[in-house]
Amino acid sequence: RLDELGYAYTFREHDLSHPMAGGHFFPRQELPDLVAWLDTQRRGRSPDTVVVVRDASHLGTFGWVRIDATDRIAVLTENLIEGRDELIKNRVYARLEADVVAPNRIALRTERVRRLTLFLNENLADLSRPVTVVINDKEAHTGPVDTSLTTLLRQARLRQDWSRLYPVELRLSVPD
Repeated sequence: RLDELGYAYTFREHDLSHPMAGGHFFPRQELPDLVAWLDTQRRGRSPDTVVVVRDASHLGTFGWVRIDATDRIAVLTENLIEGRDELIKNRVYARLEADVVAPNRIALRTERVRRLTLFLNENLADLSRPVTVVINDKEAHTGPVDTSLTTLLRQARLRQDWSRLYPVELRLSVPD
């Protein structure tokens, strides 16, 4: 999938073992290469496309979207063995794809999502003009969006990232 998306990556398997994690851990000897790679990365503005897949216990904000309510989906807990119900076995998760497809037009595709929130700023839309949001090929919002100093300050406090400030919080229900 990373190839399809055009992302550069390095994948290395190892046969090392950890007393607490078995083979599922990050080997210490890989750390210098990871730090060197991280030093070359620069984060750009808000991406035009965001894809989020969530279980019921991890519905927090991701980028400029948040899943607020879902159908019944898998719940992952610290004790995954007790939580191996059918929803986990069948990988029943919520999925949200958000894409800025044209100026002031956002297209969303959802699976098992009932309500969601978009956080918008000038990198994603011209906030002085009407914004259209389409969810699963149905128009969910067309019109102005309200910028709010309260929203901007709340997002600044929550995110603690001055490069990602959002003065618009647009809450939407997924059409049936």
